[in-house]
Amino acid sequence: MPRVNTYDGIGDPTHHMESLHAHFTLHGTPDEISCRAFPLTLAGVAKDWFGRLLANSIDDFKTLGRLFLSQFLATRKRKKNLTYLLSLVQGKEESLKEFMLRFNQEKLIIENPSEQTVLDALMHMVRAERPLMAELSKSSKLVTLSQFMKKADEYINQEETVKALMKSQREEIEAKSSIVKAAPASVGKKKEKNVKKSGKMVQSYPRMDPRKLQSPKFTPLNTSMTEVFMEIRRDPAFKWPSKLKGDPKRRDPQKYYEYYRDHGHLTEECITLR
Repeated sequence: MPRVNTYDGIGDPTHHMESLHAHFTLHGTPDEISCRAFPLTLAGVAKDWFGRLLANSIDDFKTLGRLFLSQFLATRKRKKNLTYLLSLVQGKEESLKEFMLRFNQEKLIIENPSEQTVLDALMHMVRAERPLMAELSKSSKLVTLSQFMKKADEYINQEETVKALMKSQREEIEAKSSIVKAAPASVGKKKEKNVKKSGKMVQSYPRMDPRKLQSPKFTPLNTSMTEVFMEIRRDPAFKWPSKLKGDPKRRDPQKYYEYYRDHGHLTEECITLR
């Protein structure tokens, strides 16, 4: 018995019969065997229907198929006419790829549309302001359906490329934004007060205990300062500092500083980078 999908009374019965007929013809199955194998492909209400048939009421597979289609013909998918096809219009926010997928699916239920009919429908349904239609309108030559599909595929590839680039840029911006939001607040935030003094508004700040003023403690680096700097300089937002002040003759020529791109001391000794 060839493998075929079972039919349970839901869906198009003509598809089931066409599939069975193709299998039986391919394997050269005799008419009597086809009739006996037929109920094995049924399920649910379709199998119940077959069980209610009168004994010896089927003479051949053709008769069985006719009775089967008459019983379940109401569930057959109806073909739609050209008017329906012409009603499919590309949405304002619908991409060319999304529209072409929808159009190709709907085209399958149109009864025998010609290539010219499909082309005419596409020329009217794709939005006129889209780049594809703008290019086609410049050509004085008649466009065939295959040419339209080829050109549409090119513009779909362009849309997908731009979409991917925009997504990448958006994710990069969101990532940087989340880093900024996650940054800790400045230590020892000063409270500002407006105080009148000598007829002018000045700002006063709470006094700090000199004994508590000390350099902030950071987690020791397990990478050299030079390696850290080489990574920092790759950041697009990195800006080189201005030149060192002072007499260059008094600097140590044996020591080169990557950050200031000058001699005087080593990168590892940099206070600014620390």
